[in-house]
Amino acid sequence: MALTVGQIGAGVVASWHLQGYVAAPGVDAVVLAEPDTAARRRLYDQYGIIKQVHEDYQALLDDPQVGIIDICAPVEQRAEIAIAALQAGKHVICEQPPASTMAEFEAMQAAAAAGQGRLFVAIPELMIPANERARELIHQGEVGEVLLVGALVVDNTLDSSSIRQSIYAAMAMLQRWLGPAAAVSMTAKRVAGEAAAGPEDTALINMEMAAGALAQIAVTCAAAGDEPTTERRIVGTKGTLLVRDDPEDELPLVGFEEKMFFSIPVHNPPHIREYATRQLLCDFVDCIIEGKAPAVSLQETEAALRTLLAAYESVESGRRVAIAR
Repeated sequence: MALTVGQIGAGVVASWHLQGYVAAPGVDAVVLAEPDTAARRRLYDQYGIIKQVHEDYQALLDDPQVGIIDICAPVEQRAEIAIAALQAGKHVICEQPPASTMAEFEAMQAAAAAGQGRLFVAIPELMIPANERARELIHQGEVGEVLLVGALVVDNTLDSSSIRQSIYAAMAMLQRWLGPAAAVSMTAKRVAGEAAAGPEDTALINMEMAAGALAQIAVTCAAAGDEPTTERRIVGTKGTLLVRDDPEDELPLVGFEEKMFFSIPVHNPPHIREYATRQLLCDFVDCIIEGKAPAVSLQETEAALRTLLAAYESVESGRRVAIAR
């Protein structure tokens, strides 16, 4: 069963998605929609799998050969496009976060339930091998009872939408490890200087997990580099895990127990986010063909969105926000 994907958007993440479709045996063609002529031409020249290009994404929804719509458009447009695509009978793969409000995401899920297409949300961080190995060790009790988890994300994009995406991904990862958050509080400040992107250029998020642990996410764009880097530390009653996905890091997963330090074998390939995106996109395509459950569930994506929205409510109100489930 060969599928044609309708790709909406031509940014950096869209390029990573295209690498996934090149690698996916079930995809034989991509049709690209992007209003920016130069961006459209750049991807068309780079990826031979792109067979057609359009300025308006409606052409993809009207094309009976397109079975999957992949949405890498700005977050403000994702719900509208996803609902229209699902109503047209297409499967939908959406970048993270999937929507701007819970009402939008609930409408997306309702459209999927009412139609023939399935809805998937891409959170590549959940496919990073070191993160998955850390989850296994936590669930096996290797660190004992988890007391505290911290995540530090350094994002060089200087773009507020990317910062929000980094926060969302970190929340999804921590909740995969520890279960849902019960409450959240967030402080945000603007980075000084002309490069500042918005109110959340630097943010500190405190999460109270329903299982009893505390978690903290720190995100900043006050650095330069090729791609965002993340460091996560899990502190338990028996030991500590340090998980790093810096592209230059040769020790992605490290354990500490009493006075002992030891590397935990795990293979994190170079360009880890591109790799994880390829793996996830291949998984989604396989799920569509085989009817299987995806590696990243809608329940996880919804939990992360609820927590993200509660965090921004906390910024606006200046108070701790309990998260309804």
